[in-house]
Amino acid sequence: MPALSAAKKRALRVKCANALRQIGMGAWSYSLDQRNRMPKYYGDPTLTFDTLAMQQPDGSKVNLGLLLSYVTDPHVFSLRRRP
Repeated sequence: MPALSAAKKRALRVKCANALRQIGMGAWSYSLDQRNRMPKYYGDPTLTFDTLAMQQPDGSKVNLGLLLSYVTDPHVFSLRRRP
């Protein structure tokens, strides 16, 4: 059992590292298209974790949501299991 637990931890670590790499590459690509500017932070007082706000109520994308067209898999923003 300890070997299985260690393997699961390693797999989660690899998955997390891959997600961070994809987000980093998306941010880099975004900055190239935006004259070396990163996505601006737009705080939303109604959200607890507003740094991860990706879409405003009107549907406009903000914060990390601006990277959605640069990241091939939007699930990288969450380590939860895919539906």
